[in-house]
Amino acid sequence: MPRALYLILFFMLPASLWGADLFEPSPEKTTLVRNGETKQIDTNRGRPIITLEEEKLADLKIPLDLQSEGYLWIANYRHKKQHWIARVPVDNIHRTLFQVIDRTARIRNPSQNPIKRAAQEIEAMPHFHGQLRFQFNEPILLFSQDSEISGPRTPLEQTQDLLHSAEASRIQGEVFSVPRALKGDYKLSLVMTSMEEKQDEISHPKFRRPATQVLMTLGSEEAKRYLLTESRTSERNTYNKNYHPIKASCTTEIFCALDTLNGNSPANGFLFWPHSSEYILQELRQRNLIDESAPIPSYNEEIGVDAKITSKSLFARGVSGTLDCIYFLQRIIKKK
Repeated sequence: MPRALYLILFFMLPASLWGADLFEPSPEKTTLVRNGETKQIDTNRGRPIITLEEEKLADLKIPLDLQSEGYLWIANYRHKKQHWIARVPVDNIHRTLFQVIDRTARIRNPSQNPIKRAAQEIEAMPHFHGQLRFQFNEPILLFSQDSEISGPRTPLEQTQDLLHSAEASRIQGEVFSVPRALKGDYKLSLVMTSMEEKQDEISHPKFRRPATQVLMTLGSEEAKRYLLTESRTSERNTYNKNYHPIKASCTTEIFCALDTLNGNSPANGFLFWPHSSEYILQELRQRNLIDESAPIPSYNEEIGVDAKITSKSLFARGVSGTLDCIYFLQRIIKKK
């Protein structure tokens, strides 16, 4: 079958018509309890990364000429709404960026009922997402995770970026909710995806989320060490604790990983609600992790999509002001 036709069929046919996914997490690890009922996490959103050693590559029938040194092999890399086996060129990292995305919910139809309006205000509390973006000088090659492939696995897709982020894993079809997150209703998952996978969240006409990005001071060897460490610990750390906007969020988990990389004590226990991009970037500056000499365009400018700024209500501005005061006091106490 011509390769182009195979690709068309691969992306258009339902997943049920293909073989099983070799790296689908077991149901025992992907359960949530809601109101006394056991529910399954949507593993299409957040799966643990699995590192693949040489013996496993042989079992997967990866061609030997692709198994040269200088590459990290992982499974469950997310790209174009699917999970892939990925060959990541960790010896050829171009640069590392830190991205901050405004995920604040918008109140589209304000309720006149005071109780319902209060609930809407809580949902619309300022909330920003932090993630690392690694760019490479050569493409990441992607291979199918389908169990029914009989011959050698050949690359079907490629991409130039890898994002590392922590996500709130939840039931399929469930929309993220700040009150639910504060209650601990979601599981934390540590994932690696392509930039294309996350681009729709930023550029979709319904959202057009502001996405700031800064160049980090991580050298290529530090970036490599980060990727090797996080890929090897992802399976152990995914689903083993609840996601929490303050104690175990996208931003706190990335900061803990960066602190560990640099031989510092992880920032566990630090009260941190990511209510603005500047708030997050200030934490990076405290760690000397931003290359201030090389400003770069926002991701919105990079892809040519105007951002839609979310206006803050009086309640949200009050929350932000209070958090700024708490942050300032924590910094003074920490310096002492």
